[in-house]
Amino acid sequence: MIPLILISPNKKEIDKYINFLIGKYKIEPQNILKILPIKEEITIDQIRQIIKLVIIKNPKTRAIIITDFDSSGIEAQNALLKTLEENTSANLFVLTGTNVYKIIPTICSRSKIILLKKNNSENKKDNLKFAQIFEKAETAKDYSFIGDALISKVNRETALKFMNEAIFYYGQSLIRKRTILDVQIIKKTLDLKELLENNNLNPQLTVDNLLIFIAKTYSMKI
Repeated sequence: MIPLILISPNKKEIDKYINFLIGKYKIEPQNILKILPIKEEITIDQIRQIIKLVIIKNPKTRAIIITDFDSSGIEAQNALLKTLEENTSANLFVLTGTNVYKIIPTICSRSKIILLKKNNSENKKDNLKFAQIFEKAETAKDYSFIGDALISKVNRETALKFMNEAIFYYGQSLIRKRTILDVQIIKKTLDLKELLENNNLNPQLTVDNLLIFIAKTYSMKI
């Protein structure tokens, strides 16, 4: 079974969907494992306990629910990655959280992301605009699109939002197509985002750099 990532600020919505999954797969109560954060964080020790558990085969489907998974650090997330790749035939992994951007792209790309609470209308408009810009970059024959009004004079906040949306957009593309192009773009976006957050990189140059990289990457597509 494909691991699921449930994203919503409303825990009741998440619980409702989990109950639906338990009924759908007819998972018995003794086969449901729910992991809660310790001091507001899913720790690597908790992940290690999960890894030990899934090694033990079970005749019936288990549900392994990790709540607030987006609170876990990179080390814990990377530790879970191999388990998600190799132990999902008899285990339903459900990761919950409020911010999908805090979950590493390699986990997102191996999971089905379900947004239980839709964005407000303003965020929807921004996300649609950003998606249109990515599509322009993918099909551009030159870099004239860089002057598009949608991406001119961006501030730091908008640039970070743009980076986050690129990670999500190409993470979803990776799920559908599984191409090396998406992996390259996600890696480049993460590198630029880190520079923007920690080295006071110029926001406009950061956005332009990413879009040029996307255009170059897709221009080499056979």
